[in-house]
Amino acid sequence: MKKASIFSRIGLAALVFNFNAIQLSAYSLKEMLGEERFVPRTDWDNTGIAPDIKNMAKHTGDIVIAVLSHTVSGSSVLLEAAKRSIEGLSAEEVAKVREERVEQEKDVVRDIMKFHTDKDGRFKFSDIGGHGFITPCGFYMEGRAESMRGSHTLGSNDGSLGLYFVGCYDKDGCEKEGWAVNEVTPEMIETAAHVVAYYSLEYGLDIEKQLAHPELTKENQENIAFWPRSKLDLAKDRGDRFPHSPGNLIIERLPEILEKALVYKAEYLAAQVLLASEKELVSSEKL
Repeated sequence: MKKASIFSRIGLAALVFNFNAIQLSAYSLKEMLGEERFVPRTDWDNTGIAPDIKNMAKHTGDIVIAVLSHTVSGSSVLLEAAKRSIEGLSAEEVAKVREERVEQEKDVVRDIMKFHTDKDGRFKFSDIGGHGFITPCGFYMEGRAESMRGSHTLGSNDGSLGLYFVGCYDKDGCEKEGWAVNEVTPEMIETAAHVVAYYSLEYGLDIEKQLAHPELTKENQENIAFWPRSKLDLAKDRGDRFPHSPGNLIIERLPEILEKALVYKAEYLAAQVLLASEKELVSSEKL
């Protein structure tokens, strides 16, 4: 049976009840997503490629934005995997198909890791470029440590987090460049919303302000915390270096992601307050 919403159990008042007196636990993306959707790096990275820590740097200040991109690579493999029908299959067979798809998605991220860090290749990064990767099945694959500057947006790596959607998500741009166009799945949107909620809680990235002032322009930069890569480059006068990233199929869903993130943020805060309140009550009863 599906659990009742946290709001139906404790109400919105729990968000403010004795809030300042309660010590909340640290925010955890793994906890927010659930273990079934959070894939730690140790679960996918069997490449044997160790991050070159000596040539990596930490952020010099606070995290102030998140940059949304798509990987482009892996689009054809993911498209073919998505076409496989599960109609008429048993629960056991469906689980097996899903397991195979997840492994394919891990393979795509592994290939990105190898591509980014190839010492004879184009990038020669010290580690995988992004901090997180969201797959069509709705898994979040942990990338570079969030405390370290990424290699995802030239000119904006310091003070930002790089979040990638695995695949290619532009109606025209992907096909024009010879890539398959992937479907934006409901699972991706859900996971993206949880990640955005976590970024907002952990780093103070303002969802509400962006929803109130959503224009992705140079003049509106102070109100935007979650940037599509292509729009950020334009706002920073860097031109159309990656004109399709993360693709119009993702960009048009950004308001939906932000709206959902607000709900998940509130629910998580309410749950945290409830848990902390219960601990306070137990402690007081022992006195």
